[in-house]
Amino acid sequence: MIKKIILILTLSIVMFGTLFADTTSPNLQIVQSNVNPDPVKPGNDLTIDLNILNIGDEISKEVSINIDSNNIFFLKDNYLSNNLKSICSGCSYDATYYFSVKKNVTSGIYPITFYIKHDKNQISTQVINVKVEGIPDLIISKDNLENKKLFPTEEFNLELELKNVGTSDAKNIKISSNLNSIIKIGSDSTYIKELKLNDKTKVITKFKIDENLNPGLYEIPFTINFEDDFGNKHTKVINIGVEILNKAQLDIQYLKLNTYTVNIFKNIEIDGMIENVGYGEAKNIYVEANVDLEGFKKSFIGTLKKDEDSPIQFKFKANTIGKHEIKLITHYTDDFGEHTFSENLEINVTKPTSQLYLILGILGIIIIIGLSKIIINKKKKNQ
Repeated sequence: MIKKIILILTLSIVMFGTLFADTTSPNLQIVQSNVNPDPVKPGNDLTIDLNILNIGDEISKEVSINIDSNNIFFLKDNYLSNNLKSICSGCSYDATYYFSVKKNVTSGIYPITFYIKHDKNQISTQVINVKVEGIPDLIISKDNLENKKLFPTEEFNLELELKNVGTSDAKNIKISSNLNSIIKIGSDSTYIKELKLNDKTKVITKFKIDENLNPGLYEIPFTINFEDDFGNKHTKVINIGVEILNKAQLDIQYLKLNTYTVNIFKNIEIDGMIENVGYGEAKNIYVEANVDLEGFKKSFIGTLKKDEDSPIQFKFKANTIGKHEIKLITHYTDDFGEHTFSENLEINVTKPTSQLYLILGILGIIIIIGLSKIIINKKKKNQ
Protein backbone atom coordinates (compact mmCIF):
# COMPACT_ATOMS: atom_id res chain seq x y z
CA MET A 1 0.00 0.00 0.00
CA ILE A 2 2.79 2.40 0.96
CA LYS A 3 4.60 1.66 -2.30
CA LYS A 4 1.44 2.48 -4.27
CA ILE A 5 1.06 5.80 -2.43
CA ILE A 6 4.71 6.65 -3.16
CA LEU A 7 4.18 5.79 -6.83
CA ILE A 8 1.05 7.98 -7.05
CA LEU A 9 2.85 10.90 -5.41
CA THR A 10 5.82 10.44 -7.75
CA LEU A 11 3.55 10.38 -10.79
CA SER A 12 1.76 13.48 -9.52
CA ILE A 13 5.04 15.36 -9.13
CA VAL A 14 6.17 14.26 -12.58
CA MET A 15 2.84 15.26 -14.16
CA PHE A 16 2.90 18.57 -12.31
CA GLY A 17 6.33 19.23 -13.69
CA THR A 18 5.06 18.79 -17.20
CA LEU A 19 2.90 21.90 -16.84
CA PHE A 20 6.10 23.90 -17.00
CA ALA A 21 7.84 21.72 -19.55
CA ASP A 22 7.70 21.49 -23.27
CA THR A 23 4.88 18.99 -23.95
CA THR A 24 5.07 18.97 -27.70
CA SER A 25 7.33 15.90 -27.81
CA PRO A 26 7.74 12.50 -26.12
CA ASN A 27 9.19 12.60 -22.57
CA LEU A 28 10.21 9.27 -21.05
CA GLN A 29 10.91 8.81 -17.33
CA ILE A 30 11.88 5.83 -15.17
CA VAL A 31 10.41 5.66 -11.68
CA GLN A 32 11.77 3.17 -9.16
CA SER A 33 9.00 1.21 -7.43
CA ASN A 34 10.83 -1.53 -5.52
CA VAL A 35 14.31 -2.89 -4.68
CA ASN A 36 14.31 -6.32 -3.06
CA PRO A 37 16.08 -7.17 -0.83
CA ASP A 38 17.28 -3.89 0.56
CA PRO A 39 20.06 -4.12 1.58
CA VAL A 40 21.31 -7.08 -0.44
CA LYS A 41 24.17 -9.37 0.53
CA PRO A 42 27.14 -10.14 -1.75
CA GLY A 43 26.56 -13.27 -3.79
CA ASN A 44 22.76 -13.05 -3.48
CA ASP A 45 20.07 -12.19 -6.01
CA LEU A 46 18.50 -8.75 -6.43
CA THR A 47 15.20 -7.69 -8.01
CA ILE A 48 14.43 -4.14 -9.17
CA ASP A 49 10.92 -3.09 -10.26
CA LEU A 50 10.52 0.02 -12.41
CA ASN A 51 7.76 2.05 -14.06
CA ILE A 52 8.49 3.53 -17.48
CA LEU A 53 6.36 6.61 -18.19
CA ASN A 54 5.77 8.79 -21.22
CA ILE A 55 4.77 12.14 -19.79
CA GLY A 56 5.01 13.91 -23.15
CA ASP A 57 2.08 14.55 -25.51
CA GLU A 58 3.36 12.44 -28.38
CA ILE A 59 4.04 8.77 -28.83
CA SER A 60 7.62 7.71 -28.20
CA LYS A 61 9.20 5.37 -30.70
CA GLU A 62 12.34 3.27 -31.07
CA VAL A 63 12.52 2.75 -27.28
CA SER A 64 15.32 0.64 -25.80
CA ILE A 65 16.92 0.37 -22.35
CA ASN A 66 20.61 -0.16 -21.59
CA ILE A 67 22.11 -0.80 -18.16
CA ASP A 68 25.44 0.08 -16.56
CA SER A 69 25.90 -2.13 -13.46
CA ASN A 70 29.58 -1.36 -12.75
CA ASN A 71 30.59 -5.03 -12.75
CA ILE A 72 28.97 -5.34 -9.34
CA PHE A 73 25.57 -6.54 -10.53
CA PHE A 74 25.11 -9.15 -13.24
CA LEU A 75 21.85 -9.10 -15.19
CA LYS A 76 20.20 -12.53 -15.14
CA ASP A 77 16.83 -11.78 -16.73
CA ASN A 78 14.21 -9.10 -17.20
CA TYR A 79 10.44 -8.81 -17.66
CA LEU A 80 8.68 -6.05 -19.61
CA SER A 81 4.91 -5.66 -19.70
CA ASN A 82 5.32 -4.11 -23.17
CA ASN A 83 7.87 -4.66 -25.89
CA LEU A 84 8.82 -0.97 -25.39
CA LYS A 85 9.38 -0.31 -29.05
CA SER A 86 6.82 2.44 -28.67
CA ILE A 87 5.08 4.07 -25.69
CA CYS A 88 1.98 6.17 -26.19
CA SER A 89 1.52 9.57 -24.59
CA GLY A 90 0.47 9.25 -20.93
CA CYS A 91 1.13 5.52 -20.95
CA SER A 92 2.99 3.64 -18.21
CA TYR A 93 4.60 0.20 -18.36
CA ASP A 94 6.15 -2.04 -15.73
CA ALA A 95 9.63 -3.53 -15.96
CA THR A 96 11.38 -5.98 -13.66
CA TYR A 97 15.11 -6.69 -13.71
CA TYR A 98 16.80 -9.66 -12.02
CA PHE A 99 20.44 -9.34 -10.97
CA SER A 100 23.00 -11.38 -9.06
CA VAL A 101 25.43 -9.51 -6.83
CA LYS A 102 29.15 -10.08 -7.21
CA LYS A 103 30.66 -12.27 -4.50
CA ASN A 104 33.22 -10.87 -2.06
CA VAL A 105 32.37 -7.29 -2.94
CA THR A 106 33.06 -4.80 -0.17
CA SER A 107 30.03 -3.45 1.61
CA GLY A 108 28.80 -0.08 0.32
CA ILE A 109 26.28 1.72 -1.86
CA TYR A 110 26.61 1.02 -5.58
CA PRO A 111 24.71 2.61 -8.51
CA ILE A 112 22.87 0.88 -11.33
CA THR A 113 22.29 3.34 -14.19
CA PHE A 114 19.41 2.82 -16.64
CA TYR A 115 19.66 4.56 -20.03
CA ILE A 116 16.44 4.99 -22.09
CA LYS A 117 17.17 5.59 -25.72
CA HIS A 118 14.24 6.75 -27.88
CA ASP A 119 13.13 8.89 -30.80
CA LYS A 120 16.25 9.39 -32.83
CA ASN A 121 18.88 8.97 -30.12
CA GLN A 122 17.25 10.95 -27.35
CA ILE A 123 18.51 9.56 -24.00
CA SER A 124 17.02 9.73 -20.52
CA THR A 125 18.84 8.30 -17.47
CA GLN A 126 17.85 7.03 -14.07
CA VAL A 127 20.36 6.04 -11.34
CA ILE A 128 19.23 3.58 -8.67
CA ASN A 129 21.55 3.24 -5.68
CA VAL A 130 21.68 -0.24 -4.16
CA LYS A 131 23.00 -0.88 -0.66
CA VAL A 132 25.22 -3.96 -0.49
CA GLU A 133 25.72 -5.10 3.07
CA GLY A 134 28.08 -8.00 3.64
CA ILE A 135 28.61 -9.94 6.86
CA PRO A 136 32.07 -10.90 8.12
CA ASP A 137 32.54 -14.57 8.87
CA LEU A 138 35.56 -15.39 11.01
CA ILE A 139 36.88 -18.94 11.18
CA ILE A 140 39.93 -20.60 12.70
CA SER A 141 41.52 -22.03 9.57
CA LYS A 142 44.54 -23.57 11.28
CA ASP A 143 45.91 -24.37 14.75
CA ASN A 144 49.03 -26.04 16.14
CA LEU A 145 47.28 -28.66 18.29
CA GLU A 146 46.73 -31.27 15.59
CA ASN A 147 48.15 -34.63 16.79
CA LYS A 148 49.67 -32.89 19.80
CA LYS A 149 49.47 -34.69 23.16
CA LEU A 150 49.17 -32.62 26.33
CA PHE A 151 49.20 -33.52 30.01
CA PRO A 152 47.96 -32.01 33.32
CA THR A 153 50.09 -29.08 34.64
CA GLU A 154 51.52 -28.45 31.16
CA GLU A 155 51.79 -24.89 29.86
CA PHE A 156 51.52 -24.55 26.09
CA ASN A 157 51.21 -21.91 23.38
CA LEU A 158 48.14 -22.19 21.20
CA GLU A 159 48.70 -20.68 17.75
CA LEU A 160 45.55 -19.93 15.79
CA GLU A 161 45.14 -18.66 12.24
CA LEU A 162 42.05 -16.45 12.11
CA LYS A 163 40.58 -15.88 8.64
CA ASN A 164 37.73 -13.72 7.35
CA VAL A 165 35.77 -15.81 4.83
CA GLY A 166 32.63 -13.64 4.94
CA THR A 167 31.39 -10.88 2.68
CA SER A 168 32.54 -7.84 4.66
CA ASP A 169 35.54 -6.56 6.54
CA ALA A 170 35.56 -7.36 10.26
CA LYS A 171 36.42 -4.63 12.77
CA ASN A 172 36.99 -4.28 16.51
CA ILE A 173 37.58 -8.01 16.95
CA LYS A 174 37.72 -9.40 20.49
CA ILE A 175 38.76 -13.02 21.11
CA SER A 176 38.24 -14.51 24.58
CA SER A 177 38.27 -17.95 26.15
CA ASN A 178 36.93 -19.14 29.50
CA LEU A 179 37.46 -22.72 30.66
CA ASN A 180 38.20 -23.62 34.29
CA SER A 181 40.25 -26.73 33.55
CA ILE A 182 42.35 -25.25 30.70
CA ILE A 183 43.19 -21.78 31.90
CA LYS A 184 44.28 -18.86 29.72
CA ILE A 185 47.47 -17.21 30.99
CA GLY A 186 47.79 -13.45 30.73
CA SER A 187 45.10 -11.11 29.41
CA ASP A 188 41.57 -12.50 29.27
CA SER A 189 41.05 -11.24 25.71
CA THR A 190 42.95 -10.62 22.49
CA TYR A 191 42.05 -7.58 20.37
CA ILE A 192 42.43 -7.11 16.61
CA LYS A 193 41.54 -3.76 15.07
CA GLU A 194 40.54 -5.02 11.62
CA LEU A 195 40.59 -8.12 9.44
CA LYS A 196 39.76 -7.42 5.81
CA LEU A 197 37.84 -9.73 3.55
CA ASN A 198 39.85 -12.92 2.74
CA ASP A 199 42.71 -11.81 4.98
CA LYS A 200 44.10 -13.89 7.84
CA THR A 201 46.16 -13.24 10.94
CA LYS A 202 47.97 -15.30 13.57
CA VAL A 203 46.81 -15.23 17.18
CA ILE A 204 49.05 -16.73 19.90
CA THR A 205 47.67 -17.40 23.38
CA LYS A 206 49.13 -19.27 26.33
CA PHE A 207 47.26 -21.85 28.42
CA LYS A 208 47.89 -24.08 31.42
CA ILE A 209 46.15 -27.39 32.06
CA ASP A 210 44.79 -27.98 35.55
CA GLU A 211 46.71 -30.67 37.44
CA ASN A 212 43.49 -32.46 38.44
CA LEU A 213 42.09 -32.73 34.91
CA ASN A 214 41.35 -36.34 33.99
CA PRO A 215 42.70 -37.68 30.69
CA GLY A 216 40.33 -37.42 27.74
CA LEU A 217 39.21 -35.27 24.81
CA TYR A 218 38.30 -31.66 25.59
CA GLU A 219 37.28 -28.55 23.66
CA ILE A 220 38.61 -25.05 24.28
CA PRO A 221 35.83 -22.57 23.44
CA PHE A 222 36.69 -19.24 21.82
CA THR A 223 34.12 -16.43 21.75
CA ILE A 224 34.75 -13.97 18.91
CA ASN A 225 32.94 -10.61 18.98
CA PHE A 226 33.30 -8.31 15.96
CA GLU A 227 31.59 -5.62 13.87
CA ASP A 228 30.87 -5.25 10.16
CA ASP A 229 31.34 -2.16 7.97
CA PHE A 230 28.07 -0.64 9.19
CA GLY A 231 28.79 -1.13 12.90
CA ASN A 232 26.48 -4.11 13.31
CA LYS A 233 27.71 -6.42 16.07
CA HIS A 234 28.26 -10.15 15.56
CA THR A 235 29.29 -13.02 17.85
CA LYS A 236 30.68 -16.42 16.97
CA VAL A 237 31.81 -19.34 19.16
CA ILE A 238 34.47 -21.72 17.83
CA ASN A 239 35.80 -24.80 19.68
CA ILE A 240 39.33 -26.19 19.38
CA GLY A 241 39.75 -29.86 20.29
CA VAL A 242 42.60 -30.98 22.55
CA GLU A 243 43.65 -34.39 23.88
CA ILE A 244 44.82 -34.74 27.49
CA LEU A 245 46.81 -37.88 28.32
CA ASN A 246 48.40 -39.51 31.36
CA LYS A 247 52.02 -38.54 31.89
CA ALA A 248 54.03 -40.39 34.52
CA GLN A 249 57.35 -39.26 35.98
CA LEU A 250 59.53 -41.69 37.92
CA ASP A 251 62.21 -40.57 40.32
CA ILE A 252 64.69 -42.61 42.39
CA GLN A 253 64.21 -41.19 45.86
CA TYR A 254 67.43 -42.65 47.27
CA LEU A 255 70.11 -45.25 46.58
CA LYS A 256 72.03 -46.91 49.38
CA LEU A 257 75.28 -48.76 48.71
CA ASN A 258 76.58 -50.95 51.56
CA THR A 259 80.12 -49.86 50.76
CA TYR A 260 81.96 -47.81 48.15
CA THR A 261 85.24 -49.70 48.67
CA VAL A 262 85.21 -53.46 48.98
CA ASN A 263 87.74 -56.25 49.03
CA ILE A 264 87.69 -58.73 46.22
CA PHE A 265 85.23 -61.60 46.53
CA LYS A 266 83.00 -59.61 48.87
CA ASN A 267 79.32 -58.91 48.11
CA ILE A 268 78.04 -55.50 46.95
CA GLU A 269 74.45 -54.63 47.81
CA ILE A 270 72.37 -51.70 46.53
CA ASP A 271 69.02 -50.73 48.06
CA GLY A 272 66.79 -47.92 46.86
CA MET A 273 63.28 -46.53 46.45
CA ILE A 274 61.59 -45.44 43.21
CA GLU A 275 58.47 -43.20 43.19
CA ASN A 276 55.97 -41.95 40.62
CA VAL A 277 55.93 -38.17 41.13
CA GLY A 278 53.92 -37.53 37.93
CA TYR A 279 50.15 -37.35 37.38
CA GLY A 280 49.63 -40.44 35.24
CA GLU A 281 50.10 -44.15 35.76
CA ALA A 282 53.52 -45.66 34.97
CA LYS A 283 53.50 -49.20 33.59
CA ASN A 284 55.98 -51.95 32.72
CA ILE A 285 58.54 -50.59 35.17
CA TYR A 286 61.87 -52.30 35.67
CA VAL A 287 65.38 -51.17 36.59
CA GLU A 288 68.42 -52.85 35.09
CA ALA A 289 72.04 -52.55 36.15
CA ASN A 290 74.69 -52.09 33.51
CA VAL A 291 77.88 -53.28 35.24
CA ASP A 292 80.78 -55.71 34.60
CA LEU A 293 80.20 -57.63 37.84
CA GLU A 294 78.31 -60.84 38.40
CA GLY A 295 74.97 -60.80 40.18
CA PHE A 296 71.26 -59.93 39.90
CA LYS A 297 71.04 -57.16 37.31
CA LYS A 298 67.27 -56.54 37.00
CA SER A 299 64.64 -55.36 39.46
CA PHE A 300 61.04 -55.71 38.25
CA ILE A 301 58.35 -53.37 39.66
CA GLY A 302 55.34 -53.46 37.31
CA THR A 303 52.95 -50.50 37.77
CA LEU A 304 52.99 -47.38 39.93
CA LYS A 305 50.11 -44.92 40.19
CA LYS A 306 50.50 -41.28 41.15
CA ASP A 307 52.49 -40.89 44.42
CA GLU A 308 53.10 -44.66 44.75
CA ASP A 309 56.62 -46.00 45.38
CA SER A 310 58.44 -49.34 45.38
CA PRO A 311 61.79 -50.66 46.66
CA ILE A 312 64.58 -51.78 44.32
CA GLN A 313 67.50 -54.06 45.24
CA PHE A 314 70.64 -55.37 43.55
CA LYS A 315 73.43 -57.73 44.68
CA PHE A 316 76.81 -58.24 42.97
CA LYS A 317 80.02 -60.18 43.54
CA ALA A 318 83.27 -58.22 43.67
CA ASN A 319 85.32 -60.57 41.51
CA THR A 320 87.50 -58.08 39.64
CA ILE A 321 89.93 -55.59 41.16
CA GLY A 322 89.57 -51.93 40.17
CA LYS A 323 86.96 -49.18 39.84
CA HIS A 324 83.57 -50.23 38.53
CA GLU A 325 80.75 -47.97 37.32
CA ILE A 326 77.24 -49.19 38.03
CA LYS A 327 74.67 -47.61 35.71
CA LEU A 328 71.08 -48.13 36.83
CA ILE A 329 68.67 -47.66 33.90
CA THR A 330 64.94 -47.27 34.66
CA HIS A 331 62.41 -48.26 31.98
CA TYR A 332 58.67 -47.46 32.00
CA THR A 333 55.74 -46.58 29.73
CA ASP A 334 52.78 -44.18 29.92
CA ASP A 335 50.30 -42.65 27.43
CA PHE A 336 53.19 -40.83 25.76
CA GLY A 337 55.18 -44.00 25.04
CA GLU A 338 58.38 -45.53 26.41
CA HIS A 339 60.80 -43.65 28.67
CA THR A 340 64.19 -44.30 30.28
CA PHE A 341 66.48 -42.47 32.68
CA SER A 342 69.66 -43.49 34.48
CA GLU A 343 71.62 -43.06 37.74
CA ASN A 344 75.35 -43.78 38.11
CA LEU A 345 77.31 -45.20 41.05
CA GLU A 346 80.97 -46.13 41.38
CA ILE A 347 82.68 -48.69 43.64
CA ASN A 348 86.32 -49.65 44.13
CA VAL A 349 87.28 -53.32 44.47
CA THR A 350 90.69 -53.72 46.19
CA LYS A 351 93.14 -56.49 46.97
CA PRO A 352 92.97 -58.23 50.36
CA THR A 353 94.56 -56.38 53.33
CA SER A 354 97.62 -57.68 55.32
CA GLN A 355 95.26 -59.02 57.98
CA LEU A 356 93.52 -61.02 55.29
CA TYR A 357 96.86 -62.35 54.08
CA LEU A 358 97.68 -63.48 57.64
CA ILE A 359 94.37 -65.28 57.90
CA LEU A 360 94.94 -66.92 54.54
CA GLY A 361 98.48 -67.95 55.64
CA ILE A 362 97.21 -69.52 58.83
CA LEU A 363 94.54 -71.35 56.90
CA GLY A 364 97.27 -72.59 54.52
CA ILE A 365 99.41 -73.88 57.39
CA ILE A 366 96.43 -75.65 58.95
CA ILE A 367 95.64 -77.27 55.62
CA ILE A 368 99.27 -78.38 55.18
CA ILE A 369 99.41 -79.83 58.73
CA GLY A 370 96.16 -81.66 58.16
CA LEU A 371 97.37 -83.13 54.89
CA SER A 372 100.67 -84.20 56.54
CA LYS A 373 98.84 -86.06 59.30
CA ILE A 374 96.72 -87.86 56.76
CA ILE A 375 99.80 -88.97 54.80
CA ILE A 376 101.61 -90.18 58.00
CA ASN A 377 98.60 -92.19 59.15
CA LYS A 378 98.34 -93.88 55.78
CA LYS A 379 102.04 -94.91 55.95
CA LYS A 380 101.63 -96.41 59.42
CA LYS A 381 98.69 -98.47 58.31
CA ASN A 382 100.69 -99.80 55.32
CA GLN A 383 103.55 -100.98 57.63
